[in-house]
Amino acid sequence: MLYCDESECCGCCACASICPNDVILMKRDSEAFFYPEKSPAGCADCGLCETACPMKRAVEDIRKCAAPEAFALYHKDKQILRSSSSGGAFTAIAQAFCDAGSAIFGASFSEDYHNVAHTCVTDLNNLSAHRKSKYIQSDIGDSYRQARDLLSSGKKTLFSGTPCQIAGLKSLLMGKDSPNLLTVDLICHGVPSQLVYAKYLEYLKSMYGGSVVSVDFKNKEKFGCGTNVKVGLAKKKALHTMGADDPFIIAFLSGLCLRPSCHACPFATTPRISDFTIGDLWGAEEIVPHLDSDTGLSVLLANTEKAKKLLPDIQRFSHIEAIDLLKVAEHNSNLREPSPPNPKRGQFMADVNKEPFRDVVRAYLKPRPAIHRLAARVLSKKAKKRLKAILRR
Repeated sequence: MLYCDESECCGCCACASICPNDVILMKRDSEAFFYPEKSPAGCADCGLCETACPMKRAVEDIRKCAAPEAFALYHKDKQILRSSSSGGAFTAIAQAFCDAGSAIFGASFSEDYHNVAHTCVTDLNNLSAHRKSKYIQSDIGDSYRQARDLLSSGKKTLFSGTPCQIAGLKSLLMGKDSPNLLTVDLICHGVPSQLVYAKYLEYLKSMYGGSVVSVDFKNKEKFGCGTNVKVGLAKKKALHTMGADDPFIIAFLSGLCLRPSCHACPFATTPRISDFTIGDLWGAEEIVPHLDSDTGLSVLLANTEKAKKLLPDIQRFSHIEAIDLLKVAEHNSNLREPSPPNPKRGQFMADVNKEPFRDVVRAYLKPRPAIHRLAARVLSKKAKKRLKAILRR
């Protein structure tokens, strides 16, 4: 049996990708999460699908990993820094590792921004599609197999994704490492429901009268670095919203719509299963107070000797400095444990399936009071911190 409970399946597609007879298909459930379905017809009972499951072997695999070294990073190219979610770590890694024609796998939005899938580019000039946080689980498709075949042909391959997706790739490769493979995972909060995202896009269209033509969940134009949303609307002015007031981000960060397995994720810890781990450097004002966090700072974890040897090349493209891993984990709980489930999740997802999304927003996803929104927009980070300290007295 591939899994007994939804919390045991992370949707990584390793089982479907490793099946020699292609009898496993990834299908969406009522919440639009991918789960494998195996057809008895054509199944050779080889057992590869079950042994490939990274959820079943995660604890053992993580135990074999070395302790990471942590760094603060920002890209030296200001344009790349502006167009990255945080400090531009992914671009710096790709520039340091890849040669002309190297294969780079990552998550990309579809042309209409309704879906996310893993795609491959072979030109560093085309990296823009792989930059930025997507906040939806990407469809792996044939990416694992493509990466395996490219590695077999001797091509340098960089593969980025969530920790469970990197574990899925390693399962397909049967644990065999290659000097031509570099893996990059994310400090992952969890993956939200594609259904909620689709309802959110419909809601925006009905509220503002224009179809959604672009989505940027980590936009820096108006509010600086952070989870700030910019939505492009057809024939309308772009919509800028701080994450704390955006209904999809509220649902995502509050755990109302995460995949069930995310709340039991064995990869939300250190050590890590990838060569590099990247993410936002939360708590930067305390960890590296001399660096400008408003323009974006990444945390970079070098988890393997392969990664550590690449650091001097990464330094050609970015500023990096060593920081305390414990301090990083103190400010980012997903390096210590999975995101906790929201007790209202079951009812929320039931309502998403049957109620108008506008009513769901009113019931669960209200923005902050107007005075709070105004203060968030006009006060500096130092002023906000000082105000919070006064209010605690």
